[in-house]
Amino acid sequence: MNQWSPVEVVWLDAHGGDNGWEAAENLPHEPFKVITVGILYKQDDAGITVVSSRVEDSIGGYTFVPTINIVSVRALK
Repeated sequence: MNQWSPVEVVWLDAHGGDNGWEAAENLPHEPFKVITVGILYKQDDAGITVVSSRVEDSIGGYTFVPTINIVSVRALK
């Protein structure tokens, strides 16, 4: 995939919470599956960075996902 091409990244994220006292059997015990859609900035051994907006060499908003968390990366048309 080329830099600045649109992509969909599916990845696994940690989570937690504190909503007061709750039954232990109701606690989720698996990562959340997240889907991030944006513009590819960089992908290498460390992970992938996707940006939300771009104007020339400036970006607005980004998400970095470590390689170990990535489920899939798909080019969008």
